[in-house]
Amino acid sequence: MTLPKTNTHSLHAAAGGQSPINSIQASPGLSRRQAMALLMAAAAVPVVSVLSPTTARSQPNVNSFKLTPGVVVDLNRGRAYVMRPQAGIVAVDLAQGSELWRSNEAARPLAVAGNVLVSQADTPGARNNLRIVALDVREGGRLIFTRNVQLPAGVKALVERTRASAFTLDAQLERGELVVSWEYTERPLRGRPPPIREVLPGEEEPDPQSGPPDASVFGPGQGPASGSEQHVVNGAFRLDLQSGAISEQQLSAPPLRPSGSNNLLAPNARLRGLPEDQFLSADGRHVLISERVANDSVFEKYRWAIYDRNTAQNLGEFRAHLRYSPFFVVDSRVVFESGPYSRRTSAGLVQEPLQIRAVDLRTGDMLWRQPVRDTTGRRPPPPL
Repeated sequence: MTLPKTNTHSLHAAAGGQSPINSIQASPGLSRRQAMALLMAAAAVPVVSVLSPTTARSQPNVNSFKLTPGVVVDLNRGRAYVMRPQAGIVAVDLAQGSELWRSNEAARPLAVAGNVLVSQADTPGARNNLRIVALDVREGGRLIFTRNVQLPAGVKALVERTRASAFTLDAQLERGELVVSWEYTERPLRGRPPPIREVLPGEEEPDPQSGPPDASVFGPGQGPASGSEQHVVNGAFRLDLQSGAISEQQLSAPPLRPSGSNNLLAPNARLRGLPEDQFLSADGRHVLISERVANDSVFEKYRWAIYDRNTAQNLGEFRAHLRYSPFFVVDSRVVFESGPYSRRTSAGLVQEPLQIRAVDLRTGDMLWRQPVRDTTGRRPPPPL
């Protein structure tokens, strides 16, 4: 399937019979890397409390933020809202790792504002129908309202990525309304693509000129056919959290999104007197310094040292198998994303799903883990 080669589409809200609310830019041949560069060059929307990690660098006191796609953190309540591997969303207590409540009304949490958790629902048969769900976090995830947004024909508003397409969502709070921006990327596949090296968290992305364009959009073992044309369609809308009304949001000023995968601090933002490679936490409060202390024969070959960004105080350290992964600190615990991976041990093959883990910074002991739904399609491509 190829997206229409028009430059502008109209977006309608299916709920409440609203009029067209948005203009969508479709750019045949534009790579996702180029599209992201254009988005980053646009004017930034003023943000109150729901921020991406990059925006959080200048706003170190946010209490609600997205750790990774599928994990939204609410420090005010000491919990995280996580995509369940089976279906739905679970609210997880950050102190104990225990389940507080779960809901099958939605699939992917986007942002929490006050008492409202805004999420995307699974709509596998709806194709270009984006279903937005609002849940009350005080009342066990009680459904508040749902809104259906009709996207342009050809867009697939799916939660999971495929070998050829990806649909992403970001949400940020602005003046009491949630600004929701979305982007759909598709590139037709023709048989088995060239091999693509998986970019692990903390590693630099390969030069786009050295491999298939925009391979990083897809998961391990996936990718577009060499020489095929890529299509990018994107847009944004505003959601009133009180009434559920949807209104227009100009695409020329979308919320900023992270430009890189590892949140590496720029030289002028690093803590002085410490090693140069410093990684910022998802909420902007803490800094990770990761040092390789063993060779590949050791699984946990990196030492993570966590510092308070304001005081430069060392809060603790522990061993990890990744150089970097998205993280944040609450009390004396660091919570970070891990997996999925498999490795051979003396006891046999160990397979770990995608998950978030909590480690005690005082002892280095793992306190709890919570599986997260893996939305990266990992099925092999069809044969030639």
